[in-house]
Amino acid sequence: HLTRALDTLRGDAGLWSGLSAARSARDDAPGALVAAERAARLAPASEGAHTDLAAAALSAGRYDRAEAAATVLIGMNPRAVEPLLT
Repeated sequence: HLTRALDTLRGDAGLWSGLSAARSARDDAPGALVAAERAARLAPASEGAHTDLAAAALSAGRYDRAEAAATVLIGMNPRAVEPLLT
């Protein structure tokens, strides 16, 4: 259902985040990463989108992307503990 919704709402970061979560739940780490990257591009000020991106990148073994997303998160909220643990 999410993919059908994305056919008409391609610019909805929340739907892309949802698709990333759904793909992650189905053990599709590469697909989750693609969707999380799209969500983060669409919502560059969203801590949630970058948190999802860091998690998806870790699951996909893309440590460079996980580090980059965590760096963005630290810049957004330097006092947050989670990005430091990622």
